[in-house]
Amino acid sequence: MGDAWTRATGRDDEDYYEARETAAPPAAEPDTDGGGTPVGASTRPAGESWDFDDEDENRRRLPRLAALFS
Repeated sequence: MGDAWTRATGRDDEDYYEARETAAPPAAEPDTDGGGTPVGASTRPAGESWDFDDEDENRRRLPRLAALFS
């Protein structure tokens, strides 16, 4: 494995491969619709909607960011 494992654990490469073999398998991915969205999940963004094309509303909601572009 290399120096990082040995420095961090004080163990050798053989111990690394043994630990990796006995580690729990990664958690299963949730069922998706094929596009990465979990089945049953909303495709609409969460949170309050607002008109991001409205410059006055942008200044009100994001004053520090709007100040950078004034």
